[in-house]
Amino acid sequence: LVDRNFETCTFDFKDTKYFSHVEKKDALKPITSGDGCILDIRATGNIYNAYSDIWISVSSTHDLDQVIAYQGFFKGKNGNWAFKGNPMLISFISFKNLLLEKIDWGEDLVLVGRQIERSKDQAGTLLALEGVRILRITPSYLVSIDMPFQPSSPKEARDDIIKDMINLVESVHVTTNP
Repeated sequence: LVDRNFETCTFDFKDTKYFSHVEKKDALKPITSGDGCILDIRATGNIYNAYSDIWISVSSTHDLDQVIAYQGFFKGKNGNWAFKGNPMLISFISFKNLLLEKIDWGEDLVLVGRQIERSKDQAGTLLALEGVRILRITPSYLVSIDMPFQPSSPKEARDDIIKDMINLVESVHVTTNP
């Protein structure tokens, strides 16, 4: 890969059960920089997300430490990965639970961090919110996506959506050499 891949966002993904390409007429132009770009995606069906838009971020490995830290992951001195979380809502109080799943996928590594955070909504009501942060590390680029779920979302639905998000992240690929 070269910087131009990120400047022109020559990346694509395969549509999945819950996520697909935005129709060209409605699509935002990819947000790009010299070391990364963001792809707009459309959520289909009821994905139990009322808090944010969903994007796929693709970054160069130059940003490895920054992207890993932002997603809440870190590699200990012993070489093992851990997940410390990163709040998804502005009025964050604390984490109730943090889980890490590590998936070796060929030359790539996929890290899936699930977090339950205690926060307050705009009215000051306490709530527990589950969120997921997914990071794929390839030899040439990084792919990340994250999503908070509505507190009322059923666990089975969240699990199914997270599996689909992993498939989405694994499907991201370079389309052309600029």
